[in-house]
Amino acid sequence: MKDESKSDVFSHVAQELIVYKSDSSYENGGKYNESKELDKLCTRYKNALPDDIPVIPAEIGTAIKSMKNYHRDLFWAFNEANNRWHEFGIRSGRWIIQNQDTFAYAWVLGVWRVEETGEIVKLEENK
Repeated sequence: MKDESKSDVFSHVAQELIVYKSDSSYENGGKYNESKELDKLCTRYKNALPDDIPVIPAEIGTAIKSMKNYHRDLFWAFNEANNRWHEFGIRSGRWIIQNQDTFAYAWVLGVWRVEETGEIVKLEENK
């Protein structure tokens, strides 16, 4: 899967509609299966990343991965960050507390952009 956002998919659909409307072969029985194409586009949109991916420092992303690997929950993470900064390192614990909404969004979404590199990190789903 490409790392495309929902806005990217929407822009693609808008372009396709322009081409579709301007191509007269479609009007005269061209080989275009609207239902199939719509299903593909809906799936692509569903799988696309949100437009507002949280941006977090690399060390915070590493902490999220580690906590999830040990099956910790978000409440545990906030409690530890608040009470034991040394568990994360002082900078990380402080960042988590000062950026609770961003941290929680990255945690729940399971995807974020690394602040230092711009890389998109996606956690693997447990199957």
